[in-house]
Amino acid sequence: MVGDAPDSTGKKVPVVTRSILMPGYSLEELAVRSDLIVSGTIASRADSVLIEPSDGGEPLFFTDVSVAVDDVFLDRTSLLTAGADELVVRTEGGEGEYVEMEVEGAPTFDEGSRYLLFLYRLNDGAYYNAVGDHCYVVGVSTGAWEAARDGSFASPCWQSDGRDHVTAADVRAVVSAISAEPRSVSPTGSVPFARVLTGDERRAYEQGVFAAAN
Repeated sequence: MVGDAPDSTGKKVPVVTRSILMPGYSLEELAVRSDLIVSGTIASRADSVLIEPSDGGEPLFFTDVSVAVDDVFLDRTSLLTAGADELVVRTEGGEGEYVEMEVEGAPTFDEGSRYLLFLYRLNDGAYYNAVGDHCYVVGVSTGAWEAARDGSFASPCWQSDGRDHVTAADVRAVVSAISAEPRSVSPTGSVPFARVLTGDERRAYEQGVFAAAN
C-alpha cells in the first residue's frame, strides 16, 4: 500500500506500507531457530539500503543497526569470535530520499535501548539477503525482547508458552537443553545473493515510485 507523508521540506514522500505476521514462537522454539542469542544495546543506526532480489523482483528497503553485545547465550557462528563485541542486525524497512517504507511487525530499534535478541544468518540470497556479516531477528519481531526496568526482558508479542518476561537465567536454562551444533540450512549458493542498489540506481527507482504516486 502506498500513501503520502510530508518530509522536513513539506513535499510529499510516498510511504510504502507492508505487514508481516509475527509467529508466536515459544522460548524453546526461538532458541532452536537461532544461530546467535545475545543481549546488548543498540549503538547506532545506519542509513537504509535498497536491495534488489536475485529474481528481479521489487526492491525493498532494509536498515542495519549495530548492537553492542554484553552477553552471549548461544553462538553457532563465527561472528563473535576473537573478542568481537558488536554485531549488525538487518531489519526490513527504511527511508530513502523520496520514499519511505514502513513495515508493520518489524522491530523498531531505538539507540540506547537494550534487547535480548534471537538471531539467524543466511548463507545465500534468500529473503533479499546480500553479501555481508549481518543477522536477522527470528520471527520478525518475535525474537526481539526489550529490557524491562527489573532487568528481565519483555516479550514483544503473544508467546505459545505463556511467558511475558524472561531472565538471563531462563535463557541459559533453555540453551543448555538444546544442541549448539549449527542449524541445518540450505546449501551455500542455492539462491544467488541479492544486490544492494547503487546511489544512482536507488535514486532512479525512488523517483519512479514518487512519480507514480503523484
